[in-house]
Amino acid sequence: MNAMKKLQPKIEELKKKHGDNKKALNEEMMKLYQTNKVNPLGGCLPMVVQIPVFFALYKVLFFRLRCVMHRLCCGLTIFRLWTHIMYCRY
Repeated sequence: MNAMKKLQPKIEELKKKHGDNKKALNEEMMKLYQTNKVNPLGGCLPMVVQIPVFFALYKVLFFRLRCVMHRLCCGLTIFRLWTHIMYCRY
């Protein structure tokens, strides 16, 4: 991530130099990354690792909320059948 910040001025120079020629710009940027041994996707790796953790946390908290709501509503006799149908599908 810090290496990408250090290369930012050089990338801006390349953008000014090549203008609308996207192919040449991409080739020069790849050469720049290779010479400086920078991976442009290196900043995304921590996010990819965190996504399953956040998904699991969401599922646990959502299931826990459903269980709490079920326990609160089961005390009321009118809504007992409705809560059983809505919250006890699993």
